[in-house]
Amino acid sequence: MWTSMKISHLRDGIKEKASLSVPAHKIKLWKVAIPTKDMNDEKMKILINKSHESINVKEELGGELLEAEDSISSKIENVPADNHIHIIVEPPSSPATTGKRRHEDSDSDEEAKTLASLLTSTILQPPIMKIPSHKFYDRDQALNSMLKVARSNFKGRKSPDHKDHTFILIPGGIGIGKTRMGWESQCLSSITTSSYDTPEFIEALKDPCYISIDLNNGNKYIRGFDDRANESVRIGARVAVASGLVSENLPDLLNTNLFHFSDVICEILKRRSKKVEAIIIHLDEYQLYINDFQKHKQQSWIDSRDFLKEC
Repeated sequence: MWTSMKISHLRDGIKEKASLSVPAHKIKLWKVAIPTKDMNDEKMKILINKSHESINVKEELGGELLEAEDSISSKIENVPADNHIHIIVEPPSSPATTGKRRHEDSDSDEEAKTLASLLTSTILQPPIMKIPSHKFYDRDQALNSMLKVARSNFKGRKSPDHKDHTFILIPGGIGIGKTRMGWESQCLSSITTSSYDTPEFIEALKDPCYISIDLNNGNKYIRGFDDRANESVRIGARVAVASGLVSENLPDLLNTNLFHFSDVICEILKRRSKKVEAIIIHLDEYQLYINDFQKHKQQSWIDSRDFLKEC
């Protein structure tokens, strides 16, 4: 029987047995291996102690997403181990927590109160980025310059003083490699050779959370949003979209007042679940954002630049 059945059949059976009202195709099945008798098992501890909505099944529980067209026999052993959880069922989030209210509910007094209540996914799903194929000249020099800043920021990571936090500005004309240098910032672990680099610092750079925000494509200046939202929300909403924290495009976001930068970063950290996290935020095409603001608001270039710097 197993050889002729697909994961979609298992999913449909779970929906029927559990009397779930959601469409079957919106239910996700994750293959895991969690011993139920060992209370010291780290994965079991996560299931017991964390709210299930906040668990990243792939990252925290080692889950493998089962595709509907896969055969059951290719993914599940004929005789699964006893006293183990083998499948985790992830239903779609309730409409009440998506942050989008249906038109028929528009008179309701219930509004999302926190950013966490808006979010429906327990994982980050950033857009797919194209890997540059051309050679990057003076790559080692560029990486070493960025690594110095990374070391400085790591050292001052607990300081509330902005003087202890450094940004990298890459000016210049079209085609000199500004975008490529930002993309290469993900590769700093390849040159962490200093004896002063701590294991935590090196480990964080091995898998940084790289967030690329193109201020011309997808995250450009938006009238009615940028000129009304405060600086924390302007950058926070863009980080949420570019990191894959939300699936909507920036113009489609609702409840944008909840996307304060600090709250967005907290939600990203929840989904990464690392002891020390390296977050790289790459703002590309910032000049075009300044130009759009200057044109729309009829401000001087300096005032328009300062508007961007507020973020």
